[in-house]
Amino acid sequence: MSADSPNHPTGAPPDNWSQSLRHAAGLLLAVSPLSAGRWLLDYDAEAFPRATSLEPVTTIGRFDECDLVLPESEISRRHARIIWDPDTEESWLEDLNSTNGCWLRGQRLARFPLHNGDTFRLGYHTLVYVELPEEDRSDP
Repeated sequence: MSADSPNHPTGAPPDNWSQSLRHAAGLLLAVSPLSAGRWLLDYDAEAFPRATSLEPVTTIGRFDECDLVLPESEISRRHARIIWDPDTEESWLEDLNSTNGCWLRGQRLARFPLHNGDTFRLGYHTLVYVELPEEDRSDP
């Protein structure tokens, strides 16, 4: 597998790939019973996307003690965490000194802010950060 391959954790996916995932995330949110809040959508190549509600601090890794467990060899035991800053109302993804890193737009980054619809990679997992405001989920 080449480093340019979208299936490689260090490769930058094609431009339309990220757009397609955001579109799929929108479709998932339109038909799912997700409540308002901050969510992480996991696009594992072998399963339907799963949604994880984010806590003020959400840990991601192979350990069962992590909030989001990604059981694959490319993921470190404690790979990363997402932190919500209530003062600035921003979320940040921090790499926890993982072996394979956290990738956003083809760049390996130690820490970066997350914005609604951001697509990033941890190992072979493609994750989409979603903020779902209260008014978007009101009952008819």
